Amino acid sequence: MVRSNPFCVFARRGMMVGRNYEDAVVELNALQSNAKVIAQAKLEIAERRNNVHAELADLMKRSQIDVNDLNKLNVIHVAGTKGKGTSCAMTERLLRSKGYKTAFFSSPHLVDVTERIAINGKPIEREVFADNFFEIMDRLKKGHNLPGYFRMLTLVAFNYFIKEKVDVAIIEVGIGGAYDSTNVVTKPRVCGISLLDYDHVSILGHTLPEIAFQKAGIMKEGSGCVTVEQEPEAMEVLKKKAVDVKCDLTVAQKLDLSLIDKLNFSGPHQLTNLGLALEMVRLWEGKEKIIEENEIISVFKDFVWAGRNQRIEKKPFVFMLDGAHTPKSMEACVHWFKKSQKESDILDTSSVSILIFNCTGERKAETLMPCLKECKFDIAIFCTTMVADVLDQKASNSNFTVSKSDILKKCKENELVWSELQPFCITKTFPTIQKTMSFIENFKTTNPSVGEIKILVTGSLHLVGGVISLIEQQ
Repeated sequence: MVRSNPFCVFARRGMMVGRNYEDAVVELNALQSNAKVIAQAKLEIAERRNNVHAELADLMKRSQIDVNDLNKLNVIHVAGTKGKGTSCAMTERLLRSKGYKTAFFSSPHLVDVTERIAINGKPIEREVFADNFFEIMDRLKKGHNLPGYFRMLTLVAFNYFIKEKVDVAIIEVGIGGAYDSTNVVTKPRVCGISLLDYDHVSILGHTLPEIAFQKAGIMKEGSGCVTVEQEPEAMEVLKKKAVDVKCDLTVAQKLDLSLIDKLNFSGPHQLTNLGLALEMVRLWEGKEKIIEENEIISVFKDFVWAGRNQRIEKKPFVFMLDGAHTPKSMEACVHWFKKSQKESDILDTSSVSILIFNCTGERKAETLMPCLKECKFDIAIFCTTMVADVLDQKASNSNFTVSKSDILKKCKENELVWSELQPFCITKTFPTIQKTMSFIENFKTTNPSVGEIKILVTGSLHLVGGVISLIEQQ
């Protein structure tokens, strides 16, 4: 049974709910599970896994979504830990440049939930989102039980993509692979598995082979699967799964490092993501060779995937935004930030560097922060992912899954970890992103002699999204 969060229970009780975009967001937010429900679900996960595929099949049937229609979308299904969203975005961009009508389902969103569902690189319009949302909601209510937040969005996306008759649908896995809501696709044209790392370990397992086993669950008989170079123990699992399900496994070739400068990429990790995308497109099109370098440069010069290695200048502030939340992705983030420091005037003693950090869920600051020492921050700020003190039930970036006290407590714990790593760095903790941004504004006002203020926002895509939403408001 789905248990909705108590903040939004009014959405289905009491007064009649409307049918516009804000009404859809309220209903959608009501499908978020609170922290206690999530914790209980993790304890029950081994038992629930036996029923997941039956539950998904039932939801598809009640939603009147035919899996055969889904398979006709020529799906590219992508799992992984690090870079899967970026590889998906690169895949979509390349296929769109070739004239195909593309669909892209991604997660999480940064500011607006419509970002997750896109056609030809453009997010679904709010009115269209509401229409598709309530269309699925009406069908599901006949069976009483409603799915959780991510499952609902998956169904809305599939319903929309089928109606749009796209040439290709790039589907990014939410968590894991084998038991993910997106894994109802039975005949993907191509599968992809990006670089594997430690994340969601209470769900996926505490070792790379366990994590690899979950990710490999998207492999299907008769489909091709592309991956990148992995740790040997992880690659062994992927190869075995490919043999077991009769799926051809290919390892994407490494790209020439000279492309980093030619494409203005942030680092070699972006070449790994691009290599995966190029090989998936080659396999999807059934071609012998990947595209030529001049076409790669034409399509991906200055490529930006929002919230990942993104730079926004609002003088005197320079926001460096990267949602890195695994050890390997944080190392890549640090490399990118340090590169930007080298490019600036290192003799400018008036410049200040600030860290804004948060890590959510079970992720540990102890594993993410050590490499951040290299950036030599003047100030480190630890804040929650809450944008404001009061959660807006009509806002699609409101998170009702955690308690305010718990997430603030974790921020204070993160501050202590940092203080041990960098005892002479000034530290602050704030309960909201708004208060963090106010502090930064006041810091500049009270220190007029300060020059450029470079701010790295990292550790959580939800944090990055909250900061971007406030920058856009300004």
